[in-house]
Amino acid sequence: YPNLYPPNMECVRVIQASPGFDLLVHFHHLFEIESSYTAAGKTVASAVTSDCPNDFVEFRDGRYGFSPLIGRFCGMSLPKAEIRARSGFLWIRFHSDELLQYKGFFASYDMVRATDRKSNQHDCQIEYRHALDGYVETKALTNDLVGAISSDKVVLTREGSQVEVAIRNETYITGRVFGC
Repeated sequence: YPNLYPPNMECVRVIQASPGFDLLVHFHHLFEIESSYTAAGKTVASAVTSDCPNDFVEFRDGRYGFSPLIGRFCGMSLPKAEIRARSGFLWIRFHSDELLQYKGFFASYDMVRATDRKSNQHDCQIEYRHALDGYVETKALTNDLVGAISSDKVVLTREGSQVEVAIRNETYITGRVFGC
C-alpha cells in the first residue's frame, strides 16, 4: 500500500500487547487482495474465508504460526469480522503468489482492556481463561502486607493443553523466600 504489493511475498509480524490488554485490528478505507475463485473461475464474494489459496492476510491469536486462527482474508471489500487477539500476541502473515497483485490493505490496531482477564478487588486474585501465553504479575508488596496475604492465580486452559509455570523474583521485601 499504496502501490501494488510484490509477487511471491511472505511477510510475518508479531505484535505484543501490554499485560492485561487484547489487540484489536481495524481495517481502513482500502482492502484489495486477490480473491478466491470457484472451480468455474468465478470470484468468491466474501472477504472472510479460510479458503484464500492465492493471496491473503492471516491473523492468529498468539505469537506462533500454529496459534489459533482468527481469520484469513482476501477479496475486494473490508473484512467485517472482529479481529481480536486475546492472548496478548497477534501473529500476522501476508502471503502473495506469483500471479495477480493488488494494492493490499491499510490497517491499524489498538490495545483494549482484556475481556478474558477477571481481576478481583485484590491484585493477588487474578483469573486467566484460555490465553495461549502470557504472564501473571503481582505488584510490589509493602512491608505491612508481607506474611499477611494469600495469592491465588487461576489458569484455565483448553483440554489437552499444557501449562508451564516459572516463578521469578521470589524474594519479598523482608528477605524471606516464597515457597510453593
